[in-house]
Amino acid sequence: MVAALPAQKDDKIPSIVNDSDYRVRVFEDKNYLGEWLESGPHESWVAPPGWDDRISSYFMY
Repeated sequence: MVAALPAQKDDKIPSIVNDSDYRVRVFEDKNYLGEWLESGPHESWVAPPGWDDRISSYFMY
């Protein structure tokens, strides 16, 4: 669980590669707040329109 990305990565992530056996949920705001998107195990994606450089926190489960 990462409640707040470091400043050099906050709102600067254009894509995700989930190379794990877990789901990852990314949030637009710190502390798991705001809108969110989810990626399944072993999935990758480029941020859809409106989500480029918007991720501020995430958790895996």
